[in-house]
This record gives sequence, structure tokens and C-alpha cells, in this order.
Amino acid sequence: MAAARRRDPARTSRLTLRGGVTLLVGAAALASAYILGWPELVILGCFAVALPLLAALFVLSFRPRWTVSRSSASVVVPLGSTAVLRASFVAGTGRRPAGVWQDRLPWPPGVTEESPLRLPRGGSTASLSYRITPPRRGIFEVGPLLVAVADPFGLTRRDLPLGPVQRLVVTPEAVPLAADVLALAPEGGSAHRFHQHAVVGDDDLMTRAYRPGDALRRVHWRSSARQGELMVRENELPNNAEALIVLDTRGSGYPDASRNRRPDGVESESFEWALRMTASLTEHLTNAGVPARVIETAPPQLPPLSRHAEFREGLAAIRLSFAGEGLSWLSQLDYRSPAGTVLFAIAAGLDDATARRLAELGPSCDRAVAFLVDATDSVAERLGRAGWSCIPVHPDTPIATAWQALDG
Repeated sequence: MAAARRRDPARTSRLTLRGGVTLLVGAAALASAYILGWPELVILGCFAVALPLLAALFVLSFRPRWTVSRSSASVVVPLGSTAVLRASFVAGTGRRPAGVWQDRLPWPPGVTEESPLRLPRGGSTASLSYRITPPRRGIFEVGPLLVAVADPFGLTRRDLPLGPVQRLVVTPEAVPLAADVLALAPEGGSAHRFHQHAVVGDDDLMTRAYRPGDALRRVHWRSSARQGELMVRENELPNNAEALIVLDTRGSGYPDASRNRRPDGVESESFEWALRMTASLTEHLTNAGVPARVIETAPPQLPPLSRHAEFREGLAAIRLSFAGEGLSWLSQLDYRSPAGTVLFAIAAGLDDATARRLAELGPSCDRAVAFLVDATDSVAERLGRAGWSCIPVHPDTPIATAWQALDG
């Protein structure tokens, strides 16, 4: 059965409480006139029934000359944050509105709460604004604005849609990550530094004076004894270092994925965690000036990270891919990492082809880190044998906590 069409408020009107009471009084008067045989009640009943109907015709035939403009065509907000949407209402010729307005929403209950429409004295322009906290990630259309129109007696009302829709881009939340894992080198201009926790050769080792907040495990005791003050280790990577982020976007890679969106619009809680980590990690790398690329295991949906605004919108709109679930695009990737490359993988359930390819890529990189969302122990063990640092997480694990686990 075809889905029912949503009622267009511009073409329909509804009775107010006053109008409903008037109609009930008219119907009761007509029924009483028939039962009791009082012809006088017929006149009262016809009048009471006809009045709301005439009011509805009046409201439907009303054509106001009002305009609504939005403050911007598009608003970008991270999930969990509050956005402020603004509009301007200009009342032209004709009657003034009934005094309330709402805005259409793409999620339940479908409209905002009614707000009073106050037109300033001596003027015909009102500034409208409200706060909204989107319940899910995605790209939505908010609006048009609904302005109430009523008859002079207040018996019927129509919500007239006015103005354009506004594009609302809800991106995954980008959590600030600790800077002691990835930071800019103090010398060398655009050189980049990764704080490594593996054992490295003396030729690659650099030291600097201890600063409050440095981990004691990074104290280089031999240099400290020679210098007479605490010195900590730093590992300098070559200037052509980069970061490679592998994001699993296959529907088969997330056991909790659903082909059909649930009412809240979430395909997979594990995938939402993966997107939050991707947003946080790419934001951190961009701020640190480290070149980075994001590679998807399904047909690409994300723009290059260099187009930052488009990339954020891509994260807002990305969906799990259920086409060709058995094929991992990563298995076809012919990639030779330059010296100093750090590889990140964000995934849940990996098939054999993807896990094998990641295991092959790991040793070619300076360091390989995998954030595994509710993954099986066998996947972590397989990557661990190939030199990966595996961080097991759950969909409710804070991003900052997972990132700090790299210090362990």
C-alpha cells in the first residue's frame, strides 16, 4: 500500500477549540430541534454550523503578501551540539497573521513548538530565531516556515508555509585529541613529529627538556644524567611523513548494521562510532599540519580531505554500502607508503581479504594502529601478529579514551 501523503497546511484548515465548540453547539441545537420539536433551535443550529464552515472558506481563500528570508542557505553543526536558526518575517499588504509561527523539521514531531510572532510597533518586520539540537547525523532540509492564519472570530486556522527551506548539515562530533600523540615538530618548519612508543635506534632518537605533563616513561635517563636535568625522548620522522586512515564502510563489516534505517535514522551504532573517530582524527591531523588520506573499503563516498568543508559534509551524508559486500576495495589498493607513514584503521568485523590486506600494509608503515569496534579476538590477534597496535572499543567508548589508550 502506498504511503499516505503528508497533509499540505497551505491547502487545509482546521478548527480551533472555539470553532469546534461552536460546531458542536450547532449540531446539538439541530438534534434538539428534531427531538423536542422546537423550530427556533433550527435557526440557531444552522447559524452555529455554518459559521465555522464560512470561516474555513475565508481562511482558504486568503492570499497574504508576506515574505520570509533565511539568515543563511546552509548551517553546519556537529552532532550533539545546538544550532541557532534565524529568519526574518516581513508583513506586506493584507491582514496580519494570527500571532504564532512554527518551522518544519525532518524528524518527529515534524514541527517546532509554536512561538509568538511579535511584529514591532510602527514596523512590519520581525526577526525569528530558535535553537535546535539534531537527533542524528545527516543532511536535512528545515522549513519552510509555518505562519498561522485565522479568521476574525478565531474559529479556524491555517498554517501557511512561507520562505525557502534551510539546509542543515549535521556532522559527526569531532572530539579534541591529546596533542602528545601527534604534534608539529618545534624545528624544521613543516616537519612533522609522531611520538613513538616502540623501541627505535639511537640515530632516530632526539631528546628535549622535560615539560610538565610529559609522561615519566619517556624520560631518557642517560641523557638526563649527562645534561644534569630531566630529558625526554622524541622521535623525529622524515618531512614526507603522512597518515593513512582506512575506514570500513561495508555493511557486512558491522554486525549491528541494518539495511533499513530505524526510526531514529541510525544504521549502526558501531559505524557511528567509527565516523566520530574519523572526524576527530582527521581534524587532529589537519590542525597539526600532517598530510592525511582516508581510504574506504567500499566504493568511495568521501571527497579528499584537502577539501575540508566538502569532507565534513561527506561524513554527514555517508552511508554503509551493501553492494558487493564480499569485495573489499582495500584488497585492490596498490599502496607503497613513504618512510614515516602512520596507518590508522577504523573497523568492526573484518573479512579475510580486508584483514589480510591490512596485515600486509602494517609492516610497511612506521606505525599501524587499529581501532576495532566490538570486533572478535581473532581479528585483533591476526593484526597484532602483523605488528599492529589494536585498541578494542565499544560504541559507547569515549573517543578521547580510545585515543589515550595509545599511551598504554
